[in-house]
Amino acid sequence: MNMASKDKYKSLLERYKQALIKNPKLNLSAYCRLNGVSVSGMHHYIEDIGQSVKSIRDAVLKATEHQNCEAFVPFTADSPHSDIDRADVTIQLPNGTLVSVSHCDAGIITAMLNALK
Repeated sequence: MNMASKDKYKSLLERYKQALIKNPKLNLSAYCRLNGVSVSGMHHYIEDIGQSVKSIRDAVLKATEHQNCEAFVPFTADSPHSDIDRADVTIQLPNGTLVSVSHCDAGIITAMLNALK
C-alpha cells in the first residue's frame, strides 16, 4: 500500500470515528461506499495498523458513552435546590469506578462523597 493510499484511509477512518460519535449505528463499509473508498482496502489498512473494526468501534463508543449527559450540576447539601430529588446520577470516582444512582437527593450524594474522602 503506497503512502497516498494510507493517507486516504487514515483520513477516512478519522472522519468515520467522528461520524460514529454522532451515529453509533454507522457501519464502516457503508461509510466507505458513501465516500467512494474501497471497503476491502480500508479493511487491509485497519489490519496493517494492528486494529480491527470492532476494536475501533468499541474504543470510540466507550470514550463517548458518558458524554451525552443532560446536565452537570455542582451542588452541596446546603446549596439552593439541595432538597430537589435527583434522578439517574452517575459519579466517576478518581480510581475510574462509576457509581450510578437511579434516585436520590443532594444530601445523600454529599454524604456518600464525604464518606469516600
